[in-house]
Amino acid sequence: MRVHWCLPSERKLAKAEPDWLLMLVYNNSLEVLANLFMPFWHTWNIRNKVIHEGTPPFIASSVTFLTRYMDSLLIIRQQGRHEDLKGKRSVTPSVGNIQKQEGVKKRIQWRLPLQGTFKINVDAAFNPLSGDAAVGVVIRDWEGILKLTAWRTISHCRDAEEAEARACLEGANMALRWPDIPMILESDCQTVVSKLHATDRDRSILWQIIDETRAVDGQLCMLETVNIRREQNNLAQELAQFAIRFRDYIALNLDGVETDARNKVKKW
Repeated sequence: MRVHWCLPSERKLAKAEPDWLLMLVYNNSLEVLANLFMPFWHTWNIRNKVIHEGTPPFIASSVTFLTRYMDSLLIIRQQGRHEDLKGKRSVTPSVGNIQKQEGVKKRIQWRLPLQGTFKINVDAAFNPLSGDAAVGVVIRDWEGILKLTAWRTISHCRDAEEAEARACLEGANMALRWPDIPMILESDCQTVVSKLHATDRDRSILWQIIDETRAVDGQLCMLETVNIRREQNNLAQELAQFAIRFRDYIALNLDGVETDARNKVKKW
């Protein structure tokens, strides 16, 4: 990594005093500290992969990942959004591109289900640094009226994909309150949705969660799983972020709840 980034010397990193990390923070610039903590973070992720999957990556692939990831973060911070690292983006966006982007934003929104159908939106939040994870669940009827919201933290979560799979399982379990109503389960995680759509048995590390979700599907009159854009999943995403921030759990059945309480949930 020293070929690409400015890092503290090996002598400073080899110190064994209890406050060596604090001294590094005190004596180095923000740029150097950012370059240092990125390998720390990536090393912890590699440690998890080795423990749970037994497949350590090559050093060269880690160097490539870290350099590209840091470049993307710097571009987002400087220009406010992700840019094409290959340099194919125009310097100034044209009016046509701006109008096209605005049109896309208007079309990307949550849609009502068919009459007589409930829609379940689920999302997960995962912190790779701490391993904390949480799920958020929202159930609405065909008029868009909130029927249930739920959010909770989950323990022993391996990665973001497992958190998304657990969110789908949580949403399916919540739907058992209305077993006779057709349900549509929406998630913005395409990988998990594809696993739920597969007809053969899942062989991945998520097989148990996938099987449990399919078992719940058999207890409902209908459960259709759909992959959506992240912009269409805002409320479930906010509930998951709320749970991971405050480490809270609640399942709120909104049948018969006053309008002001519903509005509070919508603001979250």
